[in-house]
Amino acid sequence: MTTFPQHKQRHLKVRQTYHSYQLQQLYKDRTLVGEIHLKGHWLTKAGFEIDSTVTVQVEQGRLVVTKA
Repeated sequence: MTTFPQHKQRHLKVRQTYHSYQLQQLYKDRTLVGEIHLKGHWLTKAGFEIDSTVTVQVEQGRLVVTKA
């Protein structure tokens, strides 16, 4: 059994990107969207196995990610 990561808080950045279907459009017609990448060994140590499903609860100023 793996142990829970010692650092329980992560600092990530919301980055800008486009939806993949918009890449075929002219640049001026694209709409920016935000994205957050979660990756690292700490995910599996926290119980999020590769290819597992998660649920994201969306609140104002807060995202809660749990195993589905």
